[in-house]
Amino acid sequence: AEDLARELAGKLPEGLDRIFFVSGGSEATESCIKLARQWAVATGQPRRWKVITRFPSYHGGTLGSLSVTGDDALAETFAPMM
Repeated sequence: AEDLARELAGKLPEGLDRIFFVSGGSEATESCIKLARQWAVATGQPRRWKVITRFPSYHGGTLGSLSVTGDDALAETFAPMM
């Protein structure tokens, strides 16, 4: 993984030199949401928490990714848990 990350970073534009591998799309979606929230809190903006998505949309099957999906039919069953 380290060798692949180094190789990929070498092919990216300057300043894009960090690689974070995940196992799939749902985990990638959740990681992005968590990273954005962590950045907001770390930069003194703890009131920033909203995620803007499209409707209809599908961002994955985990609770975190379902919480930002734009398709009520997929998310409504789990809404009380989110």
